[in-house]
Amino acid sequence: WDLFKDWNKEGNTMRKITNLALLLAHLITNFSVSLSVLKVVEFDNLEENAVVFFYSLFRKIFAAKDATLVSVFERIGHSLDLEDLRDGIWYFFHRYLLVKSSAEAKSKEVKMKKKIERAHLRQRMKLATKAMGHKGK
Repeated sequence: WDLFKDWNKEGNTMRKITNLALLLAHLITNFSVSLSVLKVVEFDNLEENAVVFFYSLFRKIFAAKDATLVSVFERIGHSLDLEDLRDGIWYFFHRYLLVKSSAEAKSKEVKMKKKIERAHLRQRMKLATKAMGHKGK
C-alpha cells in the first residue's frame, strides 16, 4: 500500500505499476480485497503514475462478468463512510476513462473501433456507478 503514498518512488516503472494494478484487480474481482482499500486515494489530485495504475485497474475490473462487476461496486455502495471514495471513483471515470484520443491521423476503421470501445466502456461505467449507488453529480 506504500505505492499509494509515493507514486514516483525510484523503481516504480510503468511495467511494475501496471502489474500491481492487474494484481489488485484480480484480488478485487475474486473478492479477496474490496475497493474500499482505495479510500485513502485522492482521485482529484493524481500523479501520472497513479493515473496509469487506476486506468489499468478499472479497465481490468470492467472486463469482468456483469455479475462480478456489480458485486465489486455494490460492496462500497452501502457505507456512508465510503461516500468520498464513490465520488472519487466517479470523478476518475469521467476525468480519465472517457477521454478521447487526440491523434487525428486515424483511418475510419480505427476511429470506429475506438468509438465502439468508448461506448462499451461507458456502458460498464454506468453499470458500476449504478451498483455503487452514486447519483452522478
